[in-house]
Amino acid sequence: MTTLTRATQRELLADAKVAQDEVALPEFGLVQQRVHRDTLTQADTDQILELLRVAYNGGPAWYTLPVPPEDHWRWRYYDRPGPAGAALLRRVDDGRIVGLNMRAYLYWLVQGVPRRGNNGGDLAAHPDIQGTGVQRASSDWRDAHREPDEQPEFALGLGAHPTSIHRAERRGAWMAGNQPETWEYILDARAALVDRRLPDEGELSGSKTTAAIYAGGKRIPRPWLARYAKLQARRLLARARSPLYRPMRDLSWTIRTVETFPADIDTMLEEALAQFELVLLREHDYLNWRYCDHRAGPFTVRIAEEGDRIVGYAVTRAMADRGELVDLLALPGRTDVARSLVEDSIRLARAAGAPTLRTWMMQHHPYQSIFPMIGFLRGDQWAHIRVRPERQRFDMSFLRSPTAAVHLMLGDTDTV
Repeated sequence: MTTLTRATQRELLADAKVAQDEVALPEFGLVQQRVHRDTLTQADTDQILELLRVAYNGGPAWYTLPVPPEDHWRWRYYDRPGPAGAALLRRVDDGRIVGLNMRAYLYWLVQGVPRRGNNGGDLAAHPDIQGTGVQRASSDWRDAHREPDEQPEFALGLGAHPTSIHRAERRGAWMAGNQPETWEYILDARAALVDRRLPDEGELSGSKTTAAIYAGGKRIPRPWLARYAKLQARRLLARARSPLYRPMRDLSWTIRTVETFPADIDTMLEEALAQFELVLLREHDYLNWRYCDHRAGPFTVRIAEEGDRIVGYAVTRAMADRGELVDLLALPGRTDVARSLVEDSIRLARAAGAPTLRTWMMQHHPYQSIFPMIGFLRGDQWAHIRVRPERQRFDMSFLRSPTAAVHLMLGDTDTV
């Protein structure tokens, strides 16, 4: 293998650091602490998990996984490649944690060069401090006191919350020319109309989450029958655009489930990653942490093999309430393999009883034409790539082009 993907995420992140310090924010009655994950106590973890529950009106999306939240939390931050840290906001009077900003890094290939990027993490504020300006003050202080070896080489923003968008724009962040699109395949139209943007259980805390803001701003909802009719009309229109579409058969390759990614997939990954100007560095060790630990969630890994050669893979998370195609990659020029893996993901979601299968795909991408051809519908677009110039250490102007070769999937973010 070449030097392109020879280094693993763990090797590249071996010397990465997270700062540890403390500063008072007297105007808010709070103290900010930047800590390494290893210094968090069990009491801290308990408080953080409770904060996430309250701040997200029942918990972030991963609270609904068939995994105890603490187990997922420890997989997410303690067992990940490289270090992770947290910026905590504590009340001065009782020491309670009321703010959280998790920090972690991953390496990306940027025009063929491994570059350390800010992978982000969970961000939460107790409803009592939302809208006070403390998050802005905290963030400004952290940026001003970031250590040189802690500073990522670049940072991309995908936040959809108005506060995150405002903060990014205030710092001069600019929109990338090639943006991700949401695609959704409807398996059960009735079940797909159930609004899952707000939790079904537990009390609403009044927290200003993205989902709560969106739901609060909706107009008077249309009758269910009208929404059902519109969805069915969109499905019929999608099918009419590809009247001759038929699922692929008699393939020259096979698709099978694996419990872990084999080491020899790195050869395929090296070729596949080289076709993109911006793509998360993938190798089998990282992929096994990301998708093959049960604490990460119920992922199904499928690899496509042609003879003794791996030509592609896909990762699907299929549950009774939703299905997601979270990762997809094939060798250059093998859109036929990618298409077969998408069709395979639909079958997995259908078998699990999921009402929909959702995925991301860049507007300009070799796989883009697959989704409308199969019958996927464009979904609501809530995430947009913003490039944060204050954290750039090299020229990223190539991302302004609408045809920039970018590969970004749901699994490359903390969305799933």
